Amino acid sequence: MRLSSLTFHFLFSILNSLYNTKAQNTIVFVTHDVDEAVYLADKIVIMDKNPGKIAKILEVDIERPRKRESAEFIDLQESIVENLDMGE
Repeated sequence: MRLSSLTFHFLFSILNSLYNTKAQNTIVFVTHDVDEAVYLADKIVIMDKNPGKIAKILEVDIERPRKRESAEFIDLQESIVENLDMGE
């Protein structure tokens, strides 16, 4: 199921506001969208094509708020896509 653009951006703003609280929250966010993963995650787990196996864990050390056009953001996206391509 795909969310409408308005709903999607509303949910993104809620998730981002959770990052700004002083509480230590843990959120498990499952996505197939590399952009979403880099924008939201502190840690990205890339799953192997064999079900239930972890292929790689990446730390996201990009300062918040994240800028999609930053070199760090783009470099991490490219690294993730390369890791996904190797798993095929």
